[in-house]
Amino acid sequence: MDKTLEPVLAGLKREKTKIKQEMDKIGDYLVTSQANLRKTNDIILNLIPKLNVAASAIGATAEAEFNAIRDNLNKAVKSLKPVTLFEEGLQDRTRKVRAGQNPSGIGDYSSYGSIPDRAGAVGILIATGVDGVDVITG
Repeated sequence: MDKTLEPVLAGLKREKTKIKQEMDKIGDYLVTSQANLRKTNDIILNLIPKLNVAASAIGATAEAEFNAIRDNLNKAVKSLKPVTLFEEGLQDRTRKVRAGQNPSGIGDYSSYGSIPDRAGAVGILIATGVDGVDVITG
């Protein structure tokens, strides 16, 4: 083999290794994105509508049900993972959202004076989105 090609061959091997690493990152990105999509779908199609219904509920179990759904919503938001390879600062914003105790911003059932107050808070959540979902899936 021609000795003048050895540096070129070595360079190509290094580039092959770099490409493999980038392909692994893209694979991880896709897996995490798909998991987040499933979780976000559950938040939007399941948890938020349930919370909306529970906001207007009255009765012996209404408070416990509302608070449990709100806690599940917060847990779901906090379980989302950052999914970008490109945006600077997203990791820091994601850590902040995930560290927050109440990323949905919805208080306890008893913290609202009336059904319209509770329903209004959930309505604002529906209208503006969940910040944690926006940050992490953004």
